[in-house]
Amino acid sequence: MPVFLLSNPLKHYEWGSPYYIPQLLKMEPYPDKPVAEMWIGAHPADSSILSEVEGQPSLREYILNHPVEALGKAKNLYNGELSFLLKVLAAEKALSIQVHPSAEKAKEGFLQENKRGIPLDSLTRNYRDPHPKPELLCALTEFKALCGFRNPDQIVANFREVNLDKLFPSLSTLAQKQDEATLKNFTQEVLSVSGEKLNQSLRILEHSLNLNRSLPEDVVSAFNLIRKHFNEDAGLLSPLYLNTYTLHPGEALFLEPGVMHSYLHGAGIEIMANSDNVLRAGLTPKYKDIPEVLNTLVYKPYVQKVILPKNIDDIYFIYSVPVKEFELQSLHIIPGLNLKLQLHNMPVIILCYQGEVTILEHQKILSPGKAAFITSDISEITLRGQGILWLATVPT
Repeated sequence: MPVFLLSNPLKHYEWGSPYYIPQLLKMEPYPDKPVAEMWIGAHPADSSILSEVEGQPSLREYILNHPVEALGKAKNLYNGELSFLLKVLAAEKALSIQVHPSAEKAKEGFLQENKRGIPLDSLTRNYRDPHPKPELLCALTEFKALCGFRNPDQIVANFREVNLDKLFPSLSTLAQKQDEATLKNFTQEVLSVSGEKLNQSLRILEHSLNLNRSLPEDVVSAFNLIRKHFNEDAGLLSPLYLNTYTLHPGEALFLEPGVMHSYLHGAGIEIMANSDNVLRAGLTPKYKDIPEVLNTLVYKPYVQKVILPKNIDDIYFIYSVPVKEFELQSLHIIPGLNLKLQLHNMPVIILCYQGEVTILEHQKILSPGKAAFITSDISEITLRGQGILWLATVPT
């Protein structure tokens, strides 16, 4: 079967960057129309297009009509669909504070909302499919993120440092009893704060910051990033209780189900299970469902380390995470070398990030921002040129 060059949809969300993705694609920037994401895959909501095939069918349509050739051994992994979605993400301002459900929670929530007759495209729907949504974010630029609960002692210390402990009674209990139920009670209180209590909290917080109190610099930096774009939102308190991360290019974060997080600023490669299940709690005009978020979170401190790739050599790098739906690899192609790449009869998407690389057997040229889908019945390809490629596939 052939290698298919892809035309990929762009997403113009209000938190996106006007410049990063257009520059990658060598397009004119969108100063008044930010480009938040480029989707590369076969998602039901918006699929890549087979740009060189007559009629320009979608990749999703092709896979559904040719599941054996397209997916091979991965055919049954996701009910005959591609199990992963690859994205380029560019955040100029914070994304929503959110959490993704576990497999059990996704299946249960999807069935319940179906029973309640909520349309799949409803703005008040939480579960648009019965699948979990683990994801990996790998930085292309310096990337700021919030991810997972801090240690309870640190949460209490941060709130006390900015004189907010009296406004949140659950903190005194959290200081004494650091179990899941107590952390859940605190989370409910801090996510649900609104009205005058929220305004008072933000006034006290900003006043404390102006007094140059000894709050950790990472908390101050994250708050200032959020404050540029949000005023009256409980999510402004999130740097006090969520861990902050600054990723450098090539470093990654893995998002397990049940982990509260928000991406604050930067560009990255994102790969995830081919799901659209996102539960939001703040920093967004979209639908928020605090009770469902509270029922989905895992209430324990988050100890995930920044992920570095395992380098097989100076050319081939792999990001190992414990999921069955996807695997992310990076290839650094050097000039003068024909690189034979084993694909293990799995579906593959290749995205060129820098340089120019040719897939020799099929004479397909990839330049920055260009991507190709390789069907599972192709077991090996040869790459030649110079540049950096991102490769998404299914673990063997």
